[in-house]
Amino acid sequence: MKTFYQRNKNVLSIPFLQQLLCRHAAYSITGLLLIISLFSSAQTTYNFSVAPVLSNEGNYYTIQALINVDGVSYKITHMGNGNFSNLASGGNGNSACLKKDGSGGDFLKIERADGAAFQFYGMWLNTSSMYSLPYYFPPYYNIKYFDQNNAEIVAETFTSSVQNETITVTKNLKVNYVQVNFNAILFCKIDDLVVGPAAASAPTLSTASISQFTSSSVLAGGNVTSDGGAAVTERGIVYNTTGAPTIADSKVIIGDGSGAYTQNVTGLNSSTLYYVRSYAINTAGTSYGTERSFATAADFILPQVHYFNSAWVSTGSQASPFTKYVEGWHITAVSTGTGLVSVSRITGTTGVAAAAEGAASARAISSTSAEDLVSMSIKASDNSLFDLQRFKFKYLTKVANTSFGTITVTGYMNGVAVPGAVASLNGIAQASASSYAYSTFDLTQNSSFNCIDEFVITTSDPVSSARLNAIDIDEVNVAAFDVLPITITSFTGRQVNDNAVLNWSTQQEKGAGNFDIEHSTDGMQYTRIGNIIAGGNSQAGKAYTFTHQKLSAGVHYFRLRINNANGKFSYSSVLTIRNEVRKEGFTVYPNPVTGNHCFITVSPGTALPVSFRIVDALGKSVKRGNITSNKQKLNMSELTSGNYVIIFGNGLSQKIVF
Repeated sequence: MKTFYQRNKNVLSIPFLQQLLCRHAAYSITGLLLIISLFSSAQTTYNFSVAPVLSNEGNYYTIQALINVDGVSYKITHMGNGNFSNLASGGNGNSACLKKDGSGGDFLKIERADGAAFQFYGMWLNTSSMYSLPYYFPPYYNIKYFDQNNAEIVAETFTSSVQNETITVTKNLKVNYVQVNFNAILFCKIDDLVVGPAAASAPTLSTASISQFTSSSVLAGGNVTSDGGAAVTERGIVYNTTGAPTIADSKVIIGDGSGAYTQNVTGLNSSTLYYVRSYAINTAGTSYGTERSFATAADFILPQVHYFNSAWVSTGSQASPFTKYVEGWHITAVSTGTGLVSVSRITGTTGVAAAAEGAASARAISSTSAEDLVSMSIKASDNSLFDLQRFKFKYLTKVANTSFGTITVTGYMNGVAVPGAVASLNGIAQASASSYAYSTFDLTQNSSFNCIDEFVITTSDPVSSARLNAIDIDEVNVAAFDVLPITITSFTGRQVNDNAVLNWSTQQEKGAGNFDIEHSTDGMQYTRIGNIIAGGNSQAGKAYTFTHQKLSAGVHYFRLRINNANGKFSYSSVLTIRNEVRKEGFTVYPNPVTGNHCFITVSPGTALPVSFRIVDALGKSVKRGNITSNKQKLNMSELTSGNYVIIFGNGLSQKIVF
């Protein structure tokens, strides 16, 4: 008892201990005193001075006692023989208490009536054993504490070498319920139950499995299953390359609150092992989910023979169409509707991968019984162009003993079928347990597959109403494509005011790079004045335009430097544009004027129309009009003989003698 008091002197007083010792000596009663350190001001001791409400809850015995602590209803339940009863004495300090009579094994369960968590600080128990030594066998009883997930937090077992003994412990736990198990008792008494509002704890969460990742990204997330009694203000994932990542490592915030969440995390390094955990934060602290790991794939490389042998993770069924990243490729499964499809890693031999043909294969499959697989497409993940030389495949049907007459592969570039990049095989039977070898598409003789970024496998001509179930591929052999030079089909230019407008067009572009526009005033030394990115990879020709502004007077030379994606370049023909100096002016003839009219001619480059007026020697205007053509006749018959000046609207003037 002294040891207990020294640990809990902030809770127990000396008079209380003396009283307890006296009762123990006088009555030799087996007792369990659970007194929890009172760390929270919200805790309340229920001393049973207000008698609990007792009920049998449909049982023969009175098995439940309801109490109210600070407006919160708690219930105490037993599951043994006998009844609960309210006593005016016999409790701690001979005060009121709750007694449970009976004999044999039993347990008490203490919980909130609404099932919510609460803080358990302690209680007083007094018990009497049915047996004494040598018939009593420890453990005499134990106490278990359970959290909000009904998982056991901790358990305490109490044994005794005598029939009657007092035991004291301390606790301060957030629980969903407390359970006291007895081996064999005559009765037990309950008093001084100390409880309070649940203290917040760190959230509970799990880390989502990793099944979708590329060479530079991963789909990661988690699920906050419990907020710990306080709002989750931040959640997300953390990752590193050394293990056990925390919020001090790379962190991605994915919202707040409880529930499941995912996000695509980008910016990862290729061919790298990463460790990832989910995390969640509330006022009580930060929690982490289970650690998971994954290795990003290598970047798409050329050339390669791909066997799909790395341990990439299959993805569960998804709505069609569904695309999954697999070792540098994007593989897409498409069904006849929006039913479930998947992209899976298949290992083994029977019906899947024959010996010496790779340890695994990639499969596109329709998972919905009422729908069929339409196609399987395989695309370079970074849109790289490649030369498809050969690959192996097999297919499975949904109807036994059926097959397809024609299997077709089509090459695509930028989502458009490449003319001529089509090949078919006929009479290929479906794979089965007895016949599972791959068939091979050899495309080395078809140059149209030289520059593609995707190929698609389809079936046609079903035999016996065949329905396509799955396609497997393996041993994809690709090489670097041959860059075709860009051919300029036309290169023209014209002067617009003081600007040079250049136009050119190309034939089919494969591996196109960009165009440098170069300018010279002597036809020998050229300067780069602009750059235009080529249209990319296209089956059709493309048109381009470029404007060089504010030409000086004289001859100008233009040419194109054509830069291919493989680093090679070539030049176009040279285009010449002459920019003449514009001189605005007017000429009146004959001057002096003979007869009743004269002519006004306009110099090249003069903008028309332009107004004019004729004034006499006194400065009086005697005639007005507009010049609208390069040679215009002017009637002078209404004027008298003398000296005049014609003034034009652009500020120029000239003397006229009539």
